[in-house]
Amino acid sequence: MGSETSQEHRDPRVVGRNREPLHSLPVPSDAEPLDGAWSFRYTFGPAPSDCFWDPNFVPAGFTPIEVPGSWMLQAGPDDD
Repeated sequence: MGSETSQEHRDPRVVGRNREPLHSLPVPSDAEPLDGAWSFRYTFGPAPSDCFWDPNFVPAGFTPIEVPGSWMLQAGPDDD
């Protein structure tokens, strides 16, 4: 690397050397939106033993959060 490029990491005008062009991925026509109200519970350790994937599961002790959104701002671990 030459001396002319040794400090380019400090130059705010250099923002994309050797970077792929920005692009977006297409959304499939049958994609289901995930936004809305979700039931959320923060747990420590291994996966909970609850059968939360069961369609008949009742989310007792869960907090509703809005998706998209930050669970840390809506129902973080200190929100007891």
